[in-house]
Amino acid sequence: MFTTDYVNRDNRLGNRWRWRYILLSNIYFI
Repeated sequence: MFTTDYVNRDNRLGNRWRWRYILLSNIYFI
């Protein structure tokens, strides 16, 4: 239950932002 709740919270925070940061970080690192 804890893991699922944590995942749900993470998704609520905004999966878009996470993807954006990952893409940006990848671009900068490259």
